[in-house]
Amino acid sequence: MSFLVLSRLRQISLISHLSLPSRIPGTFRSGRKPFSMFTVVKDLNSHHIRYGYGDPPAFSQMEARLFSSKSEAADIMTALELGYKDQTKNSASFGKNLTRYELASRICEEFPHYSAKDQKFFVLNLAKRFGVDNNNVRLAAKSLTQHMDGETFLKMVEKFKEAAVPVSQEIFKDIGKRPGGVKFLVDLRGFVLDLIDTEKDTENLTALRFLSNSLRDLLGLWFSGGMMNLERVTWNSSCEILEKVSQYEAVHPVRHWTDIKHRVGPYRRCFIFMHSCMPLEPVVVLHSALMEQIGSNVQQILRQNYTGEIEDPDKIRAAVFYSVSSTQKGLRGIDLGMYLIRRAVSELRHEYPDIVEFSTLSPIPTFAAWLLTKMRTVNSNTPVPGLMTKEEWESLSSVAAGQDYMEFLKTTLTSNWYEDEVLRSALRPFLERMCLTYLTQEKRRGFAFDSVANFHLGNGAEIWRLNWLADTSGKGLSQSFGMMVNFRYPADEELIENSNNYIFNKHIKVSPGIQERLDQYNLSPL
Repeated sequence: MSFLVLSRLRQISLISHLSLPSRIPGTFRSGRKPFSMFTVVKDLNSHHIRYGYGDPPAFSQMEARLFSSKSEAADIMTALELGYKDQTKNSASFGKNLTRYELASRICEEFPHYSAKDQKFFVLNLAKRFGVDNNNVRLAAKSLTQHMDGETFLKMVEKFKEAAVPVSQEIFKDIGKRPGGVKFLVDLRGFVLDLIDTEKDTENLTALRFLSNSLRDLLGLWFSGGMMNLERVTWNSSCEILEKVSQYEAVHPVRHWTDIKHRVGPYRRCFIFMHSCMPLEPVVVLHSALMEQIGSNVQQILRQNYTGEIEDPDKIRAAVFYSVSSTQKGLRGIDLGMYLIRRAVSELRHEYPDIVEFSTLSPIPTFAAWLLTKMRTVNSNTPVPGLMTKEEWESLSSVAAGQDYMEFLKTTLTSNWYEDEVLRSALRPFLERMCLTYLTQEKRRGFAFDSVANFHLGNGAEIWRLNWLADTSGKGLSQSFGMMVNFRYPADEELIENSNNYIFNKHIKVSPGIQERLDQYNLSPL
């Protein structure tokens, strides 16, 4: 088969994948009619049955009867009680032949096909009935306080640690041992997080949060930075990987197959983290552009087309990371983006030793919402409305034409103001000053309020430059009035120093250019 035919088949495949994704990534296929357990046993070798996570084990007729009542979720709960709570710790099976491993397999295969109601029933019961034994924890804690030193104390510590481990942790470990089990647990935690967002009952909410944290701790051990495999995505990568990279892009959505082709082509690098237990499933995706200098406009990066060109090393002096996306909701709270960026920097330094600048071109996702909230709380019936300097108000009042300050800004900032040169000039000083105030002064528990800023500052980057109208897409304007920020990643020694200073002293590192502007505004990075 010719190269042109193969290329065309790839294009057709990508077009079909991008236009009609199979399902939302990271979610279970809920709402489908659950399998009958008798049917599963009878048709175990049928090729018409589709299973969710790996291949099912063979089950005996007795085991099928165990799960043959109307509510499969309730039956599995009963089986879990038998297997993990009523049996001795060393017991690996219950019933007659059904082992814990086989039960874990059954959960993986059947849970995705439960109705939404049964899925919620299963998770809530898992959270409330398979947590820690409160009495055992209290007794272990009491014993711990009675032995303050020596070998006995260390033994009491071990007993306390054992008592504090929820029963569900053992279930998760058994699920993780089977093919597809790790991916199932990642999706399960994503489902738990969705329930937390909507649950109103306080008791349920407490149990769900504990379950989520338990899953996070376990997954955090399995998804540490050293266990991830770094891969570069190119146009020659498999269609499955290209499809996933396109679907998972959360910062700058991929529009069509030519778009993804540009993003993995010349002068572009796309790196992904893969896990051995989740083949063909990118965990984190990082897009970067190889440029002569640090970029200031994301539309320019996305529109540049170097297809067919050969990279000229003399034109590559900066690597700009313009998108990093965590693809699995169930891994929220497990920091892998930092390790991916560091590994990518190492790869690029090896490929192009003359690269001298590594920086992001990052969104400021909650700046607009923060500013609009601030504006609603200030008094607009003053000579100079709150939040504004005298000069900023004089510049803006010349185009407001006597309109109410609050109403004018509210109306203007939600319109296509950036297309009007006069409005752009009038709004720019105010918006830029407030954005720098937001990035350097607004805090949550002492750290940067903005999640993107907090992530990069924690990695050791510095706020290097604020870019005016760097993203004029609808998303960019609604999130940050089109502004973006460069977080520059310095050499390793300075990177570590910056990171430690931020984590332990909550100090934000800024470039000389940003510092000069902060001095003009009588601000300082706190």
